[in-house]
Amino acid sequence: GAYVGSRLAGSEWQEMTLPSSVQDLCFISDTRGFAACTSGRIFKTTNAGRSWTETATPVLYDLSDVLFHSRNDGIALSRDDETAILTEDGGATWQVERIPDDVTDLLWDGTRYLVVTPTALKARMELRVPSGPPPSLSNGSGTAV
Repeated sequence: GAYVGSRLAGSEWQEMTLPSSVQDLCFISDTRGFAACTSGRIFKTTNAGRSWTETATPVLYDLSDVLFHSRNDGIALSRDDETAILTEDGGATWQVERIPDDVTDLLWDGTRYLVVTPTALKARMELRVPSGPPPSLSNGSGTAV
């Protein structure tokens, strides 16, 4: 099993039960966390790892990395398949996206995901469409075009 530190700067340790074949862990609070596992499996805990629930993903390859930057927004990587899966609803659903080959690490810089390859640091460009009416364009004279 794994061990997690308490809020007392790690002076107390409690054993955590982990799902089988865990490749990576990401906790976004004291109680809420995600585990990337083999065979495209992701598990979620809401009670500091005392129990885990599997979430359905659209991939079958091993997931090597998982990273959440908020309660709902996260990404997991399958380096074997050069695929990322992204969620915007806390892992209830996942969308597949291709990633560069030879990815060695996954980062969050505060505004976007970054992947590290042996020769480069590559940013994922955010493709979300803002809700509401599209902004009007101006030709510089104050007249909408």
